[in-house]
Amino acid sequence: MLTPERIYRYRTLDDRFCDDEQSFFEREIDAIENSYLYAASFKSMNDPMEAFYLVGNEGDQLVDKLIGGKINILSKFEEIISTTIDKLGLISFSSSHLEYPLWAYYAGNFSGICLEFDSSLLCMGDFRDESLKCVNYSSLPLPPISFSEFNIDAKDTALSRLTIKREEWAHEKEWRYVTGRVGKKYYSDNALARIFLGPRIASKHAEIIRNIVKNRDVEVVQLSVSGFNLTESTFKKETANNILDRVGSGRFNFDEATFTIIDDLKSLLGSNYHKFVFVCRNLTRESNMECFYDIYISKDKTIKVGIAYKLRNGREYFRWNQYDSKANLMV
Repeated sequence: MLTPERIYRYRTLDDRFCDDEQSFFEREIDAIENSYLYAASFKSMNDPMEAFYLVGNEGDQLVDKLIGGKINILSKFEEIISTTIDKLGLISFSSSHLEYPLWAYYAGNFSGICLEFDSSLLCMGDFRDESLKCVNYSSLPLPPISFSEFNIDAKDTALSRLTIKREEWAHEKEWRYVTGRVGKKYYSDNALARIFLGPRIASKHAEIIRNIVKNRDVEVVQLSVSGFNLTESTFKKETANNILDRVGSGRFNFDEATFTIIDDLKSLLGSNYHKFVFVCRNLTRESNMECFYDIYISKDKTIKVGIAYKLRNGREYFRWNQYDSKANLMV
């Protein structure tokens, strides 16, 4: 199944405390302000059948009886898988922001928010080595994990069991990241495209959220009840779009970055040279952009642009953009 261009995360803004230090509201505000998502453990999910699996097919059970002796091979095998899963984290999304039951379940009975992410941008930052997976729904579990299946591809075998739920949950249309560990996963600011405010959101909560993102490229959309439906109205930005809440320095010196290849660039691009300069300059508008660290022309006459980005936890990551001779971004 094709990954949706936009994915949605429903969140409650309850003032009750979710742990000894933070309320649900404080937790979500901190996550928005610092551009991260929290990967929770599978044990903390509301579905007690999350991460259900069996181990050992008939052949494995026979091997266990024949050569196991005092050592229960299947129990050891299950222990290895269980220990691995206990370390993993989970971040859930839906493919729609208008799933009314999800507003009730996960967004405080319509008093919370729904975050819209650009999936092609969210996969940068701390999500670069993670995979966004579609959840499958079924009335039956997958077959037991066999020794051979696990030996051939342990990761895919585990993921297949961690991305299946009973068919009664199908209305959630879930996509999920199964992360290598529990904890915060930081993303680039531009991955967050819109924040939908529930029709029952407290006015003080709405105002705080709008203030946090007023200098970011994020739209805030108020949902309102209109008869038997929800309607949307987008708040107008009160601050000029060119005043960004920067994370990276956005350093840009095109002549310095290209001084060894400037003639070759002009020859390759021709009349599109100034377009390419504009494209590079426009990249600095991204609030996480730190600097260009390399620009060169490859053997196949494509232009490679290396860019450094800084996340809100201070960590940097790098990305290569590739452009053709007309200064168009190549996907």
